[in-house]
Amino acid sequence: MGAFPPLATCAGGRSAGLFPHVSLLTQLERRFGWAAFPGLIRFIALFQLLTLGLTFINQSLPQQLAFDYQAIMNGEVWRAFTFVFLPKGGMGMLSVLFAVFAAIFLMIFGDGLEREWGPFQTSLYVYLGWFTCLVGAMGAGALGLGVGPMGVVPFDDAISPALIFDLSILFAFAVHYPKFEFLFMLIIPMRISVLAIIAAVLLLLQCVRAPILLPYALILS
Repeated sequence: MGAFPPLATCAGGRSAGLFPHVSLLTQLERRFGWAAFPGLIRFIALFQLLTLGLTFINQSLPQQLAFDYQAIMNGEVWRAFTFVFLPKGGMGMLSVLFAVFAAIFLMIFGDGLEREWGPFQTSLYVYLGWFTCLVGAMGAGALGLGVGPMGVVPFDDAISPALIFDLSILFAFAVHYPKFEFLFMLIIPMRISVLAIIAAVLLLLQCVRAPILLPYALILS
C-alpha cells in the first residue's frame, strides 16, 4: 500500500480538509472540543469486526442492528445508531474475507483522515455523515421507499445507509490521497481514486435505474 503523500496545510499545520471555513472550525473546536473522539473511525471498524465475529454465534444479529424504518418507528431506536457497525458482506468465505478487508481499509481511511484533519474535524465529519445517512434513510422510509435491513427496496444492499456511510469515508480519503495504492483482489495495483470513481458510478447507475432514489442518494453521499 502506498504511503500518505504530503498535502497543503492550514496555518495550524493541519490540512484544511473538506471544510473551507477554517476559522469557524477553530471556533467550534475551542467550544466543542470535548466532542472529539480520537480514533472514531477505527473504533467503528473494530465494532464491524466484532459484529462479524458475533454473527457466527447469532446469525440474526445483523438484522437486529440494521437500519429498518418501520422497526425504528415501532420503538427500536437503537437501529438509528447501530447500522454503522454492520460488516460488509455475508457469511460465505469470500464474503467474510471481504468484510475483514473492508474493515481494515476503513481503519486506514480513518487514520489518514485524522492525520490530515485532526480528531475533532474527523469526528465532525463522521457525525455529519451518520446524521445525513439517518435523515436520508428516514426520509426515504417516510416516502414509502421501504428502507429495511437490506437497503432500499428493490435494490437490496446497493443503497443501504450502512454502505453509504462507509462510502462517504472512502470518498473523503480519496480526495486527500488520490494516489494511494492497494492491491485489488490482492493482485491488481489500483489507486484509491479509481475505486472511489467506480463506487460513485455504480451508485449513480442505481439512481438511473430508479430516479426516485436520486434525492435519497444525494443526501446520503
